[in-house]
Amino acid sequence: MIVLALAGAVLSVYWEVTRFPFVEAWDDELYVSRNPVVQRGLNAEGAIWAFTTRHAANWHPVTWLSHMLDVDLFGLDAGRHHSMNLFLHTLNATFLFLVLQRLTGAVWRSGYVAALFAVHPLHAESVAWVAERKELLCALFWILTIWAYLRYVENRRIGRYALVLLFFLLGLMSKPMMVTLPFVLLLLDWWPLGRLEPETEGRKRHLKPSRWGLAWQLVLEKIPLFVLAVASAVATSYAQMKGGAVASLRVIPIGDRFANAVVSWIQYIWKTIWPSSLSFFYPHPAYLGKTIPGWHVFVAGAILLVLTCLAILRARRSPSIAVGWLWFLGTLVPVIGLVQVGEQSTADRYTYLPHIGLFIAGTWGIADLTKGLRFRESIAVVLAIATIVAYAVAGRHQVTFWRSGIALYERALAVTADNYLAHNNLGLVLEREGRLEEAETHFLEAIRIDPGYALAHNNLGLVLERQGRANEAIFHFHEALKTAPNNLNAMFNLGNTLSRERHFEEALVQYRNVLRMDPGNAKAHNNAGTALMNQGKVEEAIDHFREAVRLEPDYEMARRNLVRALLIRSTSSH
Repeated sequence: MIVLALAGAVLSVYWEVTRFPFVEAWDDELYVSRNPVVQRGLNAEGAIWAFTTRHAANWHPVTWLSHMLDVDLFGLDAGRHHSMNLFLHTLNATFLFLVLQRLTGAVWRSGYVAALFAVHPLHAESVAWVAERKELLCALFWILTIWAYLRYVENRRIGRYALVLLFFLLGLMSKPMMVTLPFVLLLLDWWPLGRLEPETEGRKRHLKPSRWGLAWQLVLEKIPLFVLAVASAVATSYAQMKGGAVASLRVIPIGDRFANAVVSWIQYIWKTIWPSSLSFFYPHPAYLGKTIPGWHVFVAGAILLVLTCLAILRARRSPSIAVGWLWFLGTLVPVIGLVQVGEQSTADRYTYLPHIGLFIAGTWGIADLTKGLRFRESIAVVLAIATIVAYAVAGRHQVTFWRSGIALYERALAVTADNYLAHNNLGLVLEREGRLEEAETHFLEAIRIDPGYALAHNNLGLVLERQGRANEAIFHFHEALKTAPNNLNAMFNLGNTLSRERHFEEALVQYRNVLRMDPGNAKAHNNAGTALMNQGKVEEAIDHFREAVRLEPDYEMARRNLVRALLIRSTSSH
C-alpha cells in the first residue's frame, strides 16, 4: 500500500514533466540535445568515449551510457527522456522506503521519510532536468548499495560483499557524490544495525572486544570502498580541473569558502522547512565582488554548532538523530563549496541525497521526543499528511517553472538578485527565437553585473553580428578573450566576423589558435580553408578542407568547398 502511495505521489507531482522539452541554453544541450556523441546512441565508440571523456568537466561514464541508451530507445523525444527521470525518481522513493523499513523495522516512519523524499520541492530540479540524470542514478545505486550491505551484514559472504562493491562502483561512475557513502555505512553500523555493540561472552569470540576495537574492524571492512572512493575523487578532480570548472583560491579565498559553506548548511535546512523562492542558480557572492556579512556567518555557525551538540548529547538515547544529522552534514561536504566547482553558492539539487539523513533525524527525533504524549499517534498522522500534501503542492508548483527555458530563467530573475547566468541564458534563448533586441538587453545586463563575464560578451557579440554591427561584435569577442583567453567559441566567432569583414589574415590567426587547442575542429578547418581561398592560397585551403572532410565525412559544406578548390587548382594548372 505504501509503495503504491509513493508511486502515486511522485506521479501527481511530476507527471507534467513528460510533456516538457529539453531545457535550452543549459546542461541539457551539453548532455543530450546538442551532444553529437550521445545522439549516435549506444555503441562501442560511444562506450569508449564515455569512459575516457572529460566532457562536462566530469567523469561519470554510467551517466553517459544512460543518456545514449535513451537515445536508442526514444531518439530525441524530450518527453521520453523526462519520463526516464520520472521512473528513476519513483524507483528511488520506493526503494528508499523498502530499505529503510528493512533496516529499522519501522514501517510508517520509513514511509514518511520516503514520502518527503518523493515530493519535496527542492528535488524538482533533480527530476525535471534531464541533465540531472546523474543525480538520480547515483541515488539509485546509493540505496542499492545500502540494501546489499544489509544483506552482507546478515550473512557475511564474499559474494554479498562483491555486490556491495559493484553497486558502489556503478554509483561512483554515475556521480562522484557517492564518495561519502562509506562514512554513511559506518553511521548505519552504529544505528540501526548496532554493530558497535560488543558481542556477548561465548558468541563467536572468547574475549569481548571493546567498542573501539569493533569500530576499527568496521573501518577495515570498508577499505575497498574507501579505495574506490579515492580513485573516483582523483579522476573527478582531474576532469574538473582540466575542464576549468574548479575555482582557484585567488578567485575565492579559503575564508570566503568556509563562510559560504557554513551559511549554506543553514540555508539548506531553512529551504527544507520553507521551500520558497527556488532558482536553478544562486550566484556565489565572490563572483559578484561581494562578501558574506560576518554576522551571517556567526549566526549560522552558532546554529550549526548548537544543533550538532544537541544531536551528539542525545546520541545515547536517540542515536537516530545523530546518525541522520551527521548523514546530512557529511554528504553535503563534497558540494558545500570548500572545493568550489562552478559559480553557484548553493544548488537545490545538492539536497537530493543529504535530505534522506535530515528526514531521518527529524522523523525519528520527533517520534522519540514526543513519547508519552497524549493523542500522540493521532496528531502524528494529521501532521504527516499535512506536511506531505503541502510539500507535494509546492513541488508541483516548482515543477511548472521547468516547462521551458524562458520560464525557468524568468523565474530565477524574479526570485534572485544579480543573477548574471539567468540573464545570459534568457538572452541566448531569445536570440534563438530571433528576438535580438530583447536578447541584447539581457546580455548587457549580465555584463553590467559581471563586467568580465566572457560567455555574455561572446553571446552579445553574436547578436550584434546578426544585427550587422560587426565592429561592436568584434569588440565584445575581444572582451571575452581578455577574461578567458582559451575560450574556443569566442575565438571561432571572432574569426568568422573578421572573415565576413574581409580581414582574412586576422581571421586566420583566430582559426589557427582554435586548431592549436582543438585540432579536431572540422568547422575551424573549413572556415580557415575559406579564408585562405579568399587570399588565393588554394593549396593550403585544400589541406584544411580535406582535414575537415576527414574529421566529419558528412560535412557537406566542407565537401563542396573542397570540390571547388580542386576545380580552381585544376583550372589554374591548365
